[in-house]
Amino acid sequence: MTKYTPFVLVLACVVIALLASLNGDDRAPTTTELTALPPAPFVHRDLRGMQPNTPRDPAYSPSSAIIAAATQHETGLWPFGRSWYELAPTDTPPRAIVVLLHGAGRNGLSLLEMWGATARQHGLLLVAPNARGNTWSRDAADRDFISVAARAAAVTHGLAAEGIFLFGHSDGAGMAQEVLNRAEPGLWQAAAVHGGYVEASRLRPARTDAPFRMYLGSQDHIFPVEAARMSGETMAYHGHPTELLVIPEHTHWFYEIGPRIAENAWRWFADVSSRRKD
Repeated sequence: MTKYTPFVLVLACVVIALLASLNGDDRAPTTTELTALPPAPFVHRDLRGMQPNTPRDPAYSPSSAIIAAATQHETGLWPFGRSWYELAPTDTPPRAIVVLLHGAGRNGLSLLEMWGATARQHGLLLVAPNARGNTWSRDAADRDFISVAARAAAVTHGLAAEGIFLFGHSDGAGMAQEVLNRAEPGLWQAAAVHGGYVEASRLRPARTDAPFRMYLGSQDHIFPVEAARMSGETMAYHGHPTELLVIPEHTHWFYEIGPRIAENAWRWFADVSSRRKD
């Protein structure tokens, strides 16, 4: 099913894209951006018991079931048009929103499927934006579009557009990390990623102390653990409490272990939310 968002949201996306193209992603930081938070804790530990398994010939494509269950939203006209998928509870109002950022060469359906069982069990609304091409651009237009999709989902389902959770895999992991690191306070409550991160040099002093969790296989052939540690330590230095959880014998392959990562990440998200309310 495809739905079109209201004209106001279309106009917002167009303005965001135009401003990003005019200003670029390397604009000078504002005074607010230069206001640094104190360094936060960094934890690096093994996460055992996940029982990773990489098929001999790994292959994945979204199932017919997730294609039928998801609702696609489209907004804007070329060249500013963007789209995202949603998977909403069918028997209860959503408890929370989790925004999912897919890996290179895929679309939002891939992460909807990995998070589907966790969403059904806990009453979550899943929002899965699509990159414009094969990868996320890591620019202001993509970051702002992800925020627009999250806020639109909140309004549609009668939820507050704040305290939303963020998860990304691989290329989407780096995108999620930058979205959290450069966000204003309020919208994002926490972010978790699997199999990816950004170079430490791309990170900036944070304006929100929202925590960050990294899941990484000890045998990941694309994203080595030492560079992950450097990226995680830099996130913590800039104000985000950060955990690096290394899964022994796990590789980069997500589409077998994904549902277990999703459940583990949601339990952490729920704990973060509970501690912030205390």
